Amino acid sequence: MGKGSGRFEILSDQMALARHAAEWMTLAALAAKGPFRVSLSGGSTPKTLYQLLASDEFSARFPWKRVFWYWGDERFVPHDHPDSNYRMVREAMLTKASVPAENIYPIPTDGSPQDAAGRYEKTLHEAYGGTILDSARPLFDLTLLGLGADGHTASLLPGEPVLEERQRWVAAVSHGRPEALSRDRQQSACGVFGDGSGEGCHLASNPRGGQRGSCLPGKAGR
Repeated sequence: MGKGSGRFEILSDQMALARHAAEWMTLAALAAKGPFRVSLSGGSTPKTLYQLLASDEFSARFPWKRVFWYWGDERFVPHDHPDSNYRMVREAMLTKASVPAENIYPIPTDGSPQDAAGRYEKTLHEAYGGTILDSARPLFDLTLLGLGADGHTASLLPGEPVLEERQRWVAAVSHGRPEALSRDRQQSACGVFGDGSGEGCHLASNPRGGQRGSCLPGKAGR
């Protein structure tokens, strides 16, 4: 995997980080020449970002009609469950802004986790127009990722066997909490490093009190 040439920035607090990311995200979507696909993350810092995008400060100039929303991971609970990433994004942004319903693609959480993962993989294949990724043609224009205190991102924990997955685009992951569905490492973690998944924005808390954010362009080769 090639090296990205992005920026690493530390901002003063969560709101400063969210505002910086919202401005960057708005400009990227406005600059897009066609549909703009975004992979969403759960977590408290992304939630602040979503609320800000739907606020008066950004909502009027954000190009909602051309942006399509997908999820990088989801807990295997009903969409109205308090732990649902879809519910969080819906309440924070999707119901507060002019988001076309046909632009929203949540991960299904009915049936078995394996079946739901397979169905979402087909959804991504249809959006991409193929089943093999080309690093020169990213699936997502923007990938948002958070980082948990235990080192997890997109429901992927260090050392899990699913990290070795290279064929599936979506996989069921179980690690002692409600079973989660995640786009595999090739799709999600590599988005942070700009390998075939468009631009990436990595949001994380700084234990010293600041907020870390890295925004990486996705044009590096393998």
